[in-house]
Amino acid sequence: SSKILPDEPRKYKNKEHLFYLPSETFIAQMMDSDALLTHPSRKYSKQPDRSQRILDVESQPFAGFKSHMFTKLPGQLEAKQLLNWIRRTRSFHLGFQTTWRKLILSDPSVAIVEDAFWWFFLHKFKPCREDEDHLFSRIADSFVTLF
Repeated sequence: SSKILPDEPRKYKNKEHLFYLPSETFIAQMMDSDALLTHPSRKYSKQPDRSQRILDVESQPFAGFKSHMFTKLPGQLEAKQLLNWIRRTRSFHLGFQTTWRKLILSDPSVAIVEDAFWWFFLHKFKPCREDEDHLFSRIADSFVTLF
């Protein structure tokens, strides 16, 4: 029982003692425990190999500015899905919902999100003044089209 129950006093997240907060040393000891490593559920929950996956946005490639085509967001992100998620989190008056939905899910809104992402990406991680200027101009054109 000395391995399961620590000798140190328990810390709680709130005054009512509803949520026990184990110490970091206890968590580290449990992570290295043989019982945890040999438990049947561990064989199904393998940790992804981080060396094979690219997790940071800085390493994403930018295909370059094309005036006749928008550059999609990296990964499996869809601008329309992101905008729909934002729309659903806002609680507007029912009469305004329809107008808002038409505006936020329109093609110009999707173009603004995609171009704004890539403009910020270039500005922050891979500066290219020419592409930034083209994207900025197209963002402005999309705003004019939207309203």
